[in-house]
Parts: sequence; C-alpha cells; structure tokens
Amino acid sequence: MLTDDSKQPALICPESGRVLIRYRVGHGLNFHVDHSSETGGIWLNKGAWEALRSKGLHVELNLIFSASYQRQIRTEEYEEALGRRFCDRIGQKDFDKVAAFKRWLADHPKRGHIRSYLLYNIKGDEE
Repeated sequence: MLTDDSKQPALICPESGRVLIRYRVGHGLNFHVDHSSETGGIWLNKGAWEALRSKGLHVELNLIFSASYQRQIRTEEYEEALGRRFCDRIGQKDFDKVAAFKRWLADHPKRGHIRSYLLYNIKGDEE
C-alpha cells in the first residue's frame, strides 16, 4: 500500500541530473508521480503502477501532467476539505441529509428556481 509522499524531497532525474517535477495523482490515491521535463521520463514509487491500474489511470498517464488535470485534483481536494469542515460544524447526520439534497438538486431541471427560493425565503438566525 502506498502512503502519502507529500513530504518527500524532490528527486533528481538519473538521466538529465535535473530536478523531477512532482504531480499529484488524486482520485483517492495519495501519492505523486515524478516527471522529467527534460527527458519526458516518468518515475513511479513501488506499488504505484498497480494503484494507477486499480483506478484506470494507467491508460492515460500523460493526462496527470496536464494543467487541467492538476486543476481538477486541486478542486476536488478543496471540495472534500470544505465538506469535512461543514460536517464538523453541523454533524454527520445533518451533513448526510444536506449532501443527499445537494445531489438531488444538482440533477433537478429547475434547480435555479429552487436555489433562489432557499436563498430568499428561509429566515432565521445565522450562526
């Protein structure tokens, strides 16, 4: 099992002697893939290939190095952290209800009207 390698120091490319660039994998995998911008080489830690295969990420490994993929990973991590903070504030039971409502609302054809109603018609004390 791979562990969080975010504190690992940067590695040096054995071919070019330059610093490898680390890219987050995300999608439930808490490790990085090292890439040489000089040679195009990719370095994986032990067990990384199997972990990538388990998520189907091995097929298009090159996408991990794109700006859009890395932006998507940062967005997902931010949303997960935000969800944990709200869960801590309102409790797991109520958070589960709100999350279920959010999923329902996301697919509703009149979600804009529903959001407007909620924003402008719910009165109460704010915490």
